[in-house]
Amino acid sequence: MSSDRPSGAPAEETGTPDTEDQWRAIMAAGGRAAQGGDMAGALQAFDAAVKLCPERIEGWINLGSMMVECRQLQAAVNVLIEALKLQPDNMVAYMIMGDAQRLRGERTIARQCYERAVELERTPDALNRLACMIRHLGEHDAAMALYDEALDKDPQLSIARVNRATLHVAMGHYEEAAEQLQALRGQKLPPMEAREVASCTTAIGEFRRLRDLIDPLTPSSDLGPLESALRDLPQEARPVDRRALQTIATYMQRAGDLSVTRRELDTPLPDDWPLIEAMHMIPYVHSVDDYLAYLHNPPAADADYDIELHQSQNMEAAVIACRASRGDLADPVRLEAHLRHWHRLCCDRVPGFQPGHFKYNRNVDYRNPDMALVDPGAASSTFRIAAEKAYLHAPPGVIRAAIAFLIVGDLHPFNDGNGRVGMAWLNRELEWAGEMPAVFALHLGAKGEFGKALYTVRTNGGDLTPILEAIGKAQDYAKRFCAELAEKRRT
Repeated sequence: MSSDRPSGAPAEETGTPDTEDQWRAIMAAGGRAAQGGDMAGALQAFDAAVKLCPERIEGWINLGSMMVECRQLQAAVNVLIEALKLQPDNMVAYMIMGDAQRLRGERTIARQCYERAVELERTPDALNRLACMIRHLGEHDAAMALYDEALDKDPQLSIARVNRATLHVAMGHYEEAAEQLQALRGQKLPPMEAREVASCTTAIGEFRRLRDLIDPLTPSSDLGPLESALRDLPQEARPVDRRALQTIATYMQRAGDLSVTRRELDTPLPDDWPLIEAMHMIPYVHSVDDYLAYLHNPPAADADYDIELHQSQNMEAAVIACRASRGDLADPVRLEAHLRHWHRLCCDRVPGFQPGHFKYNRNVDYRNPDMALVDPGAASSTFRIAAEKAYLHAPPGVIRAAIAFLIVGDLHPFNDGNGRVGMAWLNRELEWAGEMPAVFALHLGAKGEFGKALYTVRTNGGDLTPILEAIGKAQDYAKRFCAELAEKRRT
């Protein structure tokens, strides 16, 4: 979380007194409009101020800041470039430029902007923003040091104190986080910060309640105890994140207009299909020859640790468990138990992941950084509503498969690993409907056709056509892979 955007630093008065008075009146009107939520009025006012006195940097900064608020991100970047031409060392312009670039998904540039702002002036707000940026890049210790410095400079900067507490959650310091959050709950906080504290407190409660049921799960575990605990959802964890559900609702509305092409599962899948699918998930293999080479000469047990191989091998167990859940997903709570189980298996002993646990603080999808991911304190209840209202009402086959993936991919209930568990579920929906499951080779997967389609669907108003086409290409590839594999096994 970052604090409210400040206006630019005062500049020298220029122009005639009448022009100066008019400029000040326009700027004040823009400020009032922004405070009252009239973003269009604020944009209009600040644009007029810039045209009246283009030499005044405050107008450019306020216009850029408002464009960021309205998600006119490229326009904001252009405006802030003009501000920095006027004053190349303006710290505030660099901070707001960082916000714009972060929301555009340009993490490297955003970080550079925040770092430049801190280099120019180590204000509490600049330190807080840089900390927020680098914590999501996994640099937790450095982020903690920046939060501490911000609070040393301004002990009343509550947003940095909230961010510091939630960072402890990301670092796995749950008891320290709980203690700090409890102290914050006794303070009068701005509404956004108070909601963050309540959400994180609820999420930590769920961690304490469920960890001994999730952490020991194995491929053969009985999910009954976990399901029972999930049914006993505490009252504070029952709110539903309606904003996060909106995109899923939009997909369902648009899905009714689609015509789809079935790709029949017309020959039995190979007995080792779970391994074939698993080896393509990261992916670890890229062809039939790669796959056969892996089978004929698997890495030795004492070979150097290979993170890509480890993650791929994990996926085999997840696919098998997912397959075994057929006919058992009509109940949203039971579906959640299965989903957590699949995630537990596919993310087992993967550094930085929390296998089987829904997230305990906010995460970011940097390919779509402005996407409304589910509130951590409402993850279970929101997922269940999505399962009930979308998944169970989607027609079986490729549309239901796409909706299943998008529920996981767009809500982002796990801290990480949402894509892989979503793809395993997607393939089961295809297989259970008598359609060919997909093989997401490198050029077809998250870094290729599927990833591009996913971005398009999230920005085109919810038309699922691109993602259905990407799935179809991966199904066609799977058919060719199986045919070639069968031929080479015969010879």
